[in-house]
Order: sequence, then structure tokens, then C-alpha cells
Amino acid sequence: MEQPWIYLVLLGAVIMLVGWKKPARSSDEAQFSKNVEATLEHFIHEVGEENEKVLAVVEQLKKENDLRFNAVRHRMDALEASLSQAEERAWHAEQTLAQIRREQSMQQPVGVNTYTIAADSGHTISALDHDIVSESSSDQPNTVPQSIRSRYEQLFALVDEGKSNQQIADELHMNRGEVELIRQLSQQESERRV
Repeated sequence: MEQPWIYLVLLGAVIMLVGWKKPARSSDEAQFSKNVEATLEHFIHEVGEENEKVLAVVEQLKKENDLRFNAVRHRMDALEASLSQAEERAWHAEQTLAQIRREQSMQQPVGVNTYTIAADSGHTISALDHDIVSESSSDQPNTVPQSIRSRYEQLFALVDEGKSNQQIADELHMNRGEVELIRQLSQQESERRV
């Protein structure tokens, strides 16, 4: 019977040791939990700071994009205004040219024909019809004046190809009004010969 009593004492001692060690484990677990919480709080703080930096960069990019957009819009408005002014000047030039053509068709001058076309800058461009009276024909009375078609072969070759006055002017590096004037003079020359 002495043996079961010893077992009971030993069992009690073991229970006491386990009980005494158990609070030590709880304090380790509590410390571990505090470390995990501190780490998580530090991580959340860092993520928040990174998010604020990203938001600041995005906001800066948005401001720069808005500035660029406004600059492009301003430039586009300026180009549209410039285009509108150019179209208005072109319309006035066409009206002036039409008026000059009407006046020329009403008048059939004898001798030297002078055509005046209003330019954009307010200056005028005059062209003489050298087919009727020219300096070269006055120096040499026996020579026959060249026709306009023969003097501007390239121009009329492009006309025969069906190109517009603007295309001809661009290709031959001339003004559109000059091309129109040459074509008109050629037409008048052919009408006089008929």
C-alpha cells in the first residue's frame, strides 16, 4: 500500500509542475500575440504610407494631364480661329476675282489688257496681256507673238491632265490667281482667234 501513496504524491508533484509551467506558456503566447499585432500594425502603417504616395503621384499625373489637355485645346481653338480667318480671306478673294471677271466680261478693252487681282496683304498684282501688245513685238515688227499656250506648255499640259488650278499652282510653284489669270488669257486669246 505504500506504493500507491507514492504514486499519488508523484502525480500531485507532476500536476503542480505542469500548473506552474502553464502560466509561463501563456505569457509567451501573449508576448507572441503582441509581437504579431505590432508587426501587423507596422505593416498596415507602411501600406497606408505607400498608398498616400501612390495617390500623390496619381494626383500629380492628373494635374499634368489636365494642363496638357488644356494646352492642346487652346492650340486647337487658335488653329480653328486661324482656319476660319483663312477661309474668310479665301472667300473674299474669290468674290473679288468673280467681280473682276464680271467687270472684264463687260469691258472689252482695245490694246493692252490689264488684270488686277487683290492679294491678301492689300497689294495688287497686275498682269499684261502680251499677246496683243508686247515689248518684244514692238522691237521686231515682223515676228509673230507667241500664243499663251506655247509660252506655258507645262501649265496647259497639267490642265489637259484634268488637274485643278490649286494643284497646278502647287506643282509649278505659282500662285493660284496667276494660274487662273493665264487660263483666262488663253481662253480670251482663243475666242479672239475664232
